[in-house]
Amino acid sequence: MHIYSEEEQREHLETLVDAIGKLLPELEVNHQFVCDVPDYTQALDRANQLLSCGFGQSELSELSRAVPRLFWLHKDWVPPLEGLPPTEPTWFKRLEPLDGEVQSAAEKLRMVGKY
Repeated sequence: MHIYSEEEQREHLETLVDAIGKLLPELEVNHQFVCDVPDYTQALDRANQLLSCGFGQSELSELSRAVPRLFWLHKDWVPPLEGLPPTEPTWFKRLEPLDGEVQSAAEKLRMVGKY
């Protein structure tokens, strides 16, 4: 098993900062999700603080759990369809991949290492 080094954990944290940084502008222009901006901003601020001041696994895990989830996707969920013919809304097509990047980066912070 490979235990992540502090440098690798720092890279994971930087990946989260980058992912949230790409998601926030999209949330700010999408009125449906503007209420989520403060939670993502708080997570981004905390991530930057950890990069500046240092961190341990407990702080990374805590941050990971604090990152909000924009979509709670499951096999039977579909976004509300729009237009004719009905298609996924453009806001979902823009936001879902960005949220996926954020969630993937956040989950990696909880991992101590890999096999």
